[in-house]
Amino acid sequence: MSIFAEIMAGAQAVLAGISGESATYDGAAGRLTVTVRGLVSKWASTDAYGVTTTTTTNDWRVDVAELVADGERFEPEPGDVITIRRGQDSQQFEVMQPPGNEPCFRFSDSTGLEYQIHTKRIKTD
Repeated sequence: MSIFAEIMAGAQAVLAGISGESATYDGAAGRLTVTVRGLVSKWASTDAYGVTTTTTTNDWRVDVAELVADGERFEPEPGDVITIRRGQDSQQFEVMQPPGNEPCFRFSDSTGLEYQIHTKRIKTD
């Protein structure tokens, strides 16, 4: 990839984080097209022996109103998959629970209109 292509890809990723980009959401309720906005979260957990493990998750903000199947809203579940396509490239992210008994999502705003879904990258094409 040329330096120009790398710069353009980086700029595209920044813009997508602000305005959102189209993604495919696959889960028990079926396949949906949603708009996602990406961010990164870091989690730290300490075990009974005092060992601290830090985990980084790729998080996606999705409007609650977009996760609707058969007229019913549903919540993200571990194992659901979000696929992002950028040109010829695609990346898949699996919904996961971060360490410390945290749920696989939380509301990213005080009004409960947007999910912040925790994922890990599982595939890049």
